[in-house]
Amino acid sequence: MRARVLVALIGLAFAAPAYSQAFRGAPLPQRGGISVVLSPGYDMNTLAYFTAMTVQPDSARKALLATLVKCEKAWGAFDKLDWLTIEAAHDAQAARVNMVAPAKVLSVLPTSLSFTVDRGYSGDGGTNYLSYNEPLAAGGHYTANSATLGFWWNGAFPTSGVTFMGTASYSNNSGAVSSTTSASFRVNGATPLAASTLTTDHDVSGSRGDASTLTVYSGSPGATLTAKASSSNNAADSTVTSNIGSLLKFSGTGTNGRIAAAWSGAGLSLAELQAHHVCLGNYLTAIGAQ
Repeated sequence: MRARVLVALIGLAFAAPAYSQAFRGAPLPQRGGISVVLSPGYDMNTLAYFTAMTVQPDSARKALLATLVKCEKAWGAFDKLDWLTIEAAHDAQAARVNMVAPAKVLSVLPTSLSFTVDRGYSGDGGTNYLSYNEPLAAGGHYTANSATLGFWWNGAFPTSGVTFMGTASYSNNSGAVSSTTSASFRVNGATPLAASTLTTDHDVSGSRGDASTLTVYSGSPGATLTAKASSSNNAADSTVTSNIGSLLKFSGTGTNGRIAAAWSGAGLSLAELQAHHVCLGNYLTAIGAQ
């Protein structure tokens, strides 16, 4: 009888996963009303991520990063991403490793960019940028009608429009922030969708759920992520997925601004992006990157 009860309890825990937060941050949604603390230790993905780093993080940072991976996986966003880079890192090379697929590493092109420990990479407004070295669609989740571009930037609002991510030589993919506290996204489409009143929001994403719908989301550290703008008449461009992804460059022009994290992949829901917002925000708060 006791054995059957134990099996039932284990089955319940795995059937309805949830977790408690490891650090400060906005409350996360729960699944089934059951709260299960994330188990200790590193999973295979986290171990591969650390192995890909030429300079190893210390034990405290490893624990933070392991919790970030488990947090993302618990709510499903991780498995829908092709890229997730944490530029706010302990080392310039580690800041370019793809957490989702650690064999892939961003390149600095053509020469160099400024990197600040625990803050991220800064654009120079010139020719230098970070390259994905592959089309946005190469990872398999980012497609013409289901796609997300997102980034977390830090520092003051820029004095002029800054494009943090997109494609290096093609204008139909971009995510930008301007001095008027607004964000603008093109996600597989020629028409930008703008969202205003970002105030202190530093986490912004543009997500396409189908051939015509695009939504811009944003949230500030420790607060809830919300949908700031949505259009059901934003036509997708199926040719854009063949273009090389980039950070801190837009359609041939380098941009200013500092990026702490960036992600791309399939279209994500508000609930998935909110969970991602809290998971990532907890890590960035813990290292002082806000």
